Amino acid sequence: MVEVEEEETPSLRKYKSCRVHEHMQDHCLQKGEEYFFKILDNRNSHSVSLTPTLRMALHLDKEADRSYIDQLRNEKVDQLSSLILLSPQDLQRCLPSGMVWPIQLMYLSFKGCILGALPSSIGSLSFLENLDLRVSSQIIIPNVLRKLGKLVYLYLLLEFKMPNNDKLYLKSLKEIGILENFDPGQCNVADLFEMMSLRYLSTTVEGIMEDLEQIIYGMDMTSENASVLYSSIRIKNFDCYTEKRHSVFRKLLECKILRTLHMDGHLGQIPVYYNITRSLTKIVLIGSELKEEHMATLDKLPKLQVLVLQDNAFVGEKMICVKSGFKELKQLELLTLRFLETWEVEEGSMPVLSILAVKNCEFYRMN
Repeated sequence: MVEVEEEETPSLRKYKSCRVHEHMQDHCLQKGEEYFFKILDNRNSHSVSLTPTLRMALHLDKEADRSYIDQLRNEKVDQLSSLILLSPQDLQRCLPSGMVWPIQLMYLSFKGCILGALPSSIGSLSFLENLDLRVSSQIIIPNVLRKLGKLVYLYLLLEFKMPNNDKLYLKSLKEIGILENFDPGQCNVADLFEMMSLRYLSTTVEGIMEDLEQIIYGMDMTSENASVLYSSIRIKNFDCYTEKRHSVFRKLLECKILRTLHMDGHLGQIPVYYNITRSLTKIVLIGSELKEEHMATLDKLPKLQVLVLQDNAFVGEKMICVKSGFKELKQLELLTLRFLETWEVEEGSMPVLSILAVKNCEFYRMN
């Protein structure tokens, strides 16, 4: 009855999603809407009323649908604990000014919506545990998240703005366990030190060495205070042409909690494998310009499951994968490697590989 999809590169979670078998879906939706949740969209706008329920999803794809938002202030929905807002249009036009949210809300998602600014009234949701702000447009976030003391899951947007160029204050969120898209340019890294329950952190650094140094320091400090924590980091436009910048990158590779790394920028070299954390499961390198001998480092990382080399991340003419290498690698992508001519894979190398992509390698010829 239930089909389970596993994560390609397990970090915090082993499973990506669960879904009901298609033959049971209609039956489960019917029973669920009777006792468990409601889905409101233009398909059932005339047949479904906002009778008491604990969980609700609103599909807002026309102006008339804002009547549902207005009804959120009705006493019939005061007991709501979960609300998902889905809108392909500007949701800002549908949200009343000074909107009073159902006070019992524990889960609130704007994922995929077009939302210009987060309503400051969100700060009144003192029971909120899960907040998803991954909207499909840049958003202005007022500094009210500090009031959400019970927040456990916070999903920020990759790019957002703060009023008056302030930094987003998160220090008071002591219960945070999952924090995604933390940006040291918009948030205070020192706030991480107060999150004693943090188990997973994902962050993006935009080419600024001082920001990366702060994140590395925060990761090291947090790993000493938290019992279980994994980290994912995306680094953009960070060329390491100087020893100082390269030393910062080497320090990052030593972080014990680092699980996935997305690096965009010149490296030229990487340290030997025993100076790299053994926890890495996924590496994406873009423009790194590594040479042939560096494959002997990558193939020794014991938990590596996904490796993507893109835009001359590898500049050797010949790539060799030895028989004892890449024991856990499941996915390999070689994309736009202009210098690659031959690729030799010894028998026994990559024994569990299931996904392979070789694209735009103009001089490569398969033997």
